[in-house]
Parts: sequence; C-alpha cells; structure tokens
Amino acid sequence: MSGTHQQLGSVSIDVDSTVCYRQIHGLPFPEDEADPIYEKALPRFLDAMANLNIKATLFVIGRDLENSANRKIIEQAAAEGHEIANHSYLHDYALSRLPQEDMRQDVRKAHVLIQEVTGQAPVGFRAPGYNQSEALFDVLEDLGYQYDSSFFPTPAYFAARATAIGMYQMQKKTSHSLVGEMREFLVPPEPFFPMRNIRFKPAKLQEHARRILEVPISVAGPARLPWLGTTLVLAPDRVGQMMTRSVLRRKQPAILELHAIDFADPQDGFEDALKTAQNDLKVPLNDKLRRLENTFQEMATQRQLVPMKKLVQSLSSVCKEKLTWLGATQPVS
Repeated sequence: MSGTHQQLGSVSIDVDSTVCYRQIHGLPFPEDEADPIYEKALPRFLDAMANLNIKATLFVIGRDLENSANRKIIEQAAAEGHEIANHSYLHDYALSRLPQEDMRQDVRKAHVLIQEVTGQAPVGFRAPGYNQSEALFDVLEDLGYQYDSSFFPTPAYFAARATAIGMYQMQKKTSHSLVGEMREFLVPPEPFFPMRNIRFKPAKLQEHARRILEVPISVAGPARLPWLGTTLVLAPDRVGQMMTRSVLRRKQPAILELHAIDFADPQDGFEDALKTAQNDLKVPLNDKLRRLENTFQEMATQRQLVPMKKLVQSLSSVCKEKLTWLGATQPVS
C-alpha cells in the first residue's frame, strides 16, 4: 500500500444505545425513554472531536433516530462534518442470520432514516456484533454501499466473547449476543475486496471480487489484540499507549473503533444492574477521557484523520490495482 494511503486513519464510533447492552447482559428494558448515551455520552465525544478538529464516522442505529432528541444530535454531528453511517435499524445481533428480505428491510429502513436526518445517503455499514454473511453483503451491494467495516480480525476478542456468552448460559441468562463465525476474526488486517461467496478471503481476480470494500477495524501487534475504545478505557494508560503505537507503526491505515458508552460517566443515570454488568461503567469519566484523548492525539501526530468514506475513496483505487483480470493486471476506471 502506497505511502500516501498508509498515512490515513479514521476514528469511528458505534452509537449503541443502552438497550443494546441490556440485550448483551440479559437485563430487562426499563420504560424510561431517556438514554444517557445520546443525552450525555455522545455530546462528550463530539466535543472531544471538535477540540482536536477531527472529523469522525458515526455508525448509528436507525431505531434511535425515531426519537426527536436523538435526531437533533445526529443532525448536529452531520452539520459539523462527521460522516453518518449505517449500523442497522434494530441492532439485531442475529441480523446476518435472518432471511435475506428481512435483512434488506432492516438495512434499508435505517438507510432511509439516516438520509432523512442528514440529507445524505449513507455509504458505509457496520454489522451489529461484527457478524456478517454473504446474504448481508449482497444486500449492501444492492443498496449501493461503498464499504463495510464489520470485520474485527482479533482471535482474542472472539475467544473472550465466546467465553462470556458461555458464562451467561451457565447462569441461565439470555444474552442476545452471538459467538459468530471465527473465520471473520482471522481476516487480513488491511482493507480488501472480499471474494464473492467467501467473504473472509481477499479476492485476487476482479471477476471474483465484490464491489464493496471491506475496511477491517485495526488490531494491535502480532497477537492482533483488540484495539478499541473498550480496551483503551479499561487498560492502564501505558498499556493503551503501547497498543496505539503498535497500530501506528504498521504501514496501513489506522481504523479505531469506539462505542458511545466509552464516553459515559458512571454517574450519568445508568441503572445499577447495568453498571454492575458493564465493566467500562466502573471507570471514572476523567480516566476515560484522558486515555481516549491521549489516543486521539497520538493518532493525529502520525495519521491524517478523515471520515471513513473519504478514506475509502482514497483506498478503493489502490485495492483495485491489486486485482487482476484474467491473470493480467488491468487499469481500473
């Protein structure tokens, strides 16, 4: 990958509302419509981006945009130059296993809501729980999406999630999270065009390649440790710094994934059961913000940070040049 493209990076954030975490931990859903994620955590993220003049990508859940207060903050984010991308309508962890028409309706419903709120059709998608499928890729291609960023190539994360789900099953709790397909957590860590019908393999021939670019979330070091907001807020400052520097040493774009809950204060109004189950809600806000802002500053010194759609526009031609047509490299228009 050429030097220019190596120097790019993106900060992305999954705006998962508290209902998503209740689903993971098998907790009941309170009737209260107010959500600290949108009311308090997401504004903190936008402030952090504004302070460093970073334009990010927000993966939003369509259902949340049916709330007028939530719509306003997403409108604000779009007006400030952030990309608004699709994170599905319901955030169903089993979206990739649904009948294809149900997938299509879910993704399209979120697509329409995002376009209504921002005035722009989304071009990027991230699947709930990082769970993709061939049928879901087909839906994204049919809807004209330019990129997917669902793959998280870290076996350590896959193992940790499988262990957590197994523990919930032993405790007779119902978690909506899925273990997923291990091969998706073993994909190459750099952007690639997936093979049609073998999504976790980079295509080598143009006739075998999908039209949508896969942009995996970055991982740290030879062990491919999960480099994401959850790890950064839970780990000591020095550990997070070492992971970030490991990512930035690699000659490829740096894609950081955050969750809005990374910017939540334990005192923001979350119920006790969720604070007990969710480890990052036990970390003081000041510690979280310091660790995350240090990460952003480190990234900004070594990467040009742009929204993912802009990064993809730059990367697509480079990745296409790696493909061959009938055994001979062809220029791509």
